[in-house]
Amino acid sequence: MYSFLPTQLKLTVPIVCHVPFKLDASREFVDPQGENQWFREASRYLSELMDFVYQDRKTIVKENIIHYIPGVRESLFAKNNGKEKCLSKRDAFSGAHYLKLPLFYATDGKYHCADEIFCFDQDEHIADPKRVYALMGFRKALFVSEIPVAKFRLSVERNINDRLFKRAISVASITADALNYLDSVEYEYSEKQIPAQDDLALTAQQIETIFKHRKLAKKLQEISCASVKNNMRIRWKIKNAAERIIKEVLYEDFELSEMKVRFICIHRRGRQACACRQVPSGCIVNDSLRRTINFTSSRQISGDTAGVIVRCAAV
Repeated sequence: MYSFLPTQLKLTVPIVCHVPFKLDASREFVDPQGENQWFREASRYLSELMDFVYQDRKTIVKENIIHYIPGVRESLFAKNNGKEKCLSKRDAFSGAHYLKLPLFYATDGKYHCADEIFCFDQDEHIADPKRVYALMGFRKALFVSEIPVAKFRLSVERNINDRLFKRAISVASITADALNYLDSVEYEYSEKQIPAQDDLALTAQQIETIFKHRKLAKKLQEISCASVKNNMRIRWKIKNAAERIIKEVLYEDFELSEMKVRFICIHRRGRQACACRQVPSGCIVNDSLRRTINFTSSRQISGDTAGVIVRCAAV
C-alpha cells in the first residue's frame, strides 16, 4: 500500500492501492491517531473503492477472482508487526466481507456470493463438472476452482460418482446419460451402492438401458444369482410394468420347452413365488412379435403354463 510513499503494509491479494492515511514517524505504517475522523473517512473510502474494484475485476477474470479474495479468517491486510491491526481488524477489509459479495462466477453464467455456490471435491477430479452438475440436480450453483477452496469455507460436495450412480437408478430420466458418463470415467460398480430390494424399483426402459452397460449388468446378475442361491428375493423389481396373461401372447399349442427358459424358485410365501430366468438371446413369441419377458414374480394357478401371470417388457 502507498500513502504518497511506499509503506510496509502489504495486501494479502495481488492488488496495489494508494490511500492518503496519516503515517507514523517512520513513514512506513498508518497512524490511526485514535481512529479520528480522517482515519475513519480514509478507511471508508478505501473499503468502498475495494468493493468497486472487485465488482469490476470479476467481469474480467471471472472464476479466477478467487485468486484475489482473502480467506474467510483473513484480512485484506497481511500480518506484520502489529501496526497493521488498525486496518486488518475492520470488518470492511475481512475475507468474510468479500465472500458476501456476488463475486463468484458459476457454471450457470451468473455471479453469486459464497453462500450460494458449492464446489466438487477437487481430489475426486470430476471429468465433466458441468455435465455432472446437470445430472445431479443440486440447488446451489456450481463454482469450478483451480485452487483449493478450504480457506474460503465454500460448500464442498463429495462422493459424487457414487451419488450419481444411486441417482441414475432412481431417476429414470437421467439413467442413460448418467451411466454413459460413469462408464466413460471407468466407474467401478459395487454391490454396496445397490439399494435394498424395496428401494430398487426400475422401469422397463431403465432395465433395457442397464443391460447395455456390461459392467453394471454383470454386477446385477451376480447379485441376483447370489440372492437365488441364498433363497432370497432378487433385489430389484420392475415398476409400472403391464401385467398380461402369457396365454394372450403365445400361439396355440405352444410348449414351454421351446423358450429355453430356466425357472428357479427362490422364495415362497403361501401361493406366492418369485422366479428368475435366463434367456440368452431373447424369446420369439411368434413370427411378428419379439419380446424379452422379464419374470419378476409369478402366481402359480395350476400346472398349465397358460395360467402363469408375468410382467412383460417389449424391446
